[in-house]
Amino acid sequence: MEVKIDKNKEQGLDDVNIDETRNKLKKVSDILLEPDKTQFFAVMEPEKLSLDETKRLLNQLEKYNISSGGVIVNKVLTDIDESCNLCSSRYEQQQGIINSADEEIDIPLLQISLKDSTPTGNKLHKIAEKISVS
Repeated sequence: MEVKIDKNKEQGLDDVNIDETRNKLKKVSDILLEPDKTQFFAVMEPEKLSLDETKRLLNQLEKYNISSGGVIVNKVLTDIDESCNLCSSRYEQQQGIINSADEEIDIPLLQISLKDSTPTGNKLHKIAEKISVS
């Protein structure tokens, strides 16, 4: 793909309408800061690094007064084959992380089990219905 630049037209701040940009940013800010209109849902996997990053994100959202509605814990192992050592070990690790998240995060957690494929369409809508917005 070739990008053509008009060499006769100088690009820069002169092309930006500062007042229009400021008004748009103000509208976005107002929407983000209105908990009746906007709630942020973090999505994490039951892994230590993911939990740490989620807690960091939630702290930043709180710092800027952005409402958090909950945390979706994705790819949670369920119905494991107990004879599978790897499966049992991963299940125990995940449960430990989920327990830590439940203790350390003071907003609701919604667990979504690991699926054999990426949910789309109706399957995705069924998952979305489980999300409760207060």
